[in-house]
Amino acid sequence: MQSHGEAGSFDAVVFLQTIEHVQDPGAVLAHLRSLLTPGGTVYVSTPNVLTLAPPGAEKSGNPWHIREYRAAEFDALCRSVFGRVQLLGLHHARRLWLHALALRWGWDAVHARLGITKPFYDRFTPSITARDFALREGELDRALDFLAICRA
Repeated sequence: MQSHGEAGSFDAVVFLQTIEHVQDPGAVLAHLRSLLTPGGTVYVSTPNVLTLAPPGAEKSGNPWHIREYRAAEFDALCRSVFGRVQLLGLHHARRLWLHALALRWGWDAVHARLGITKPFYDRFTPSITARDFALREGELDRALDFLAICRA
């Protein structure tokens, strides 16, 4: 991995939705740690294999993902390099939470029977904002993605 900064020169490093694509994630995290100033923070995110892959599967069908993580596995990887790690989960909130609930109650069949699937999603999808997601501790097995906040 090539960087455009000297070791110890960054207060923060952001590495989002990429760690699942690398052969040696421990080496990548060690390199990111080396770039930090004292007290700096590395932010690393990855999808949750439990919500990404089909139920019971070890991995999704994404051919570019070398390794997909469960919360405990991702936490252990980050802790193998960093002294302090806070693991958060990204969850549906507000309208996405309501949409997921509606899907469980059969919304897919309803909009299909009414013939409104395309008009509904043409309006619904662009209306989604950052407020429709929540980043929080807990219920990590149900999180869409994980965010590790890592400090030396």
